[in-house]
Amino acid sequence: MTLESWSMGIVRPLMATHPYAWLFFIPFILIATFTMLNLFIAIIVNSMQTMHDSTHKQEQAAIEDSGAQ
Repeated sequence: MTLESWSMGIVRPLMATHPYAWLFFIPFILIATFTMLNLFIAIIVNSMQTMHDSTHKQEQAAIEDSGAQ
């Protein structure tokens, strides 16, 4: 899943005995990489949304305070 020496350690010895093993490995790598990338993007988006919400609440409180005076 991490793509670290998967070619030399796993795929090449397996491809010698099972030539169609790439039908498993290529989709697995694509799906795993896509999933991990989406998890990292979700964390970034969640952090940015939290920052935006807190800033918006502070601005709203400042507007309400200035309107009450």
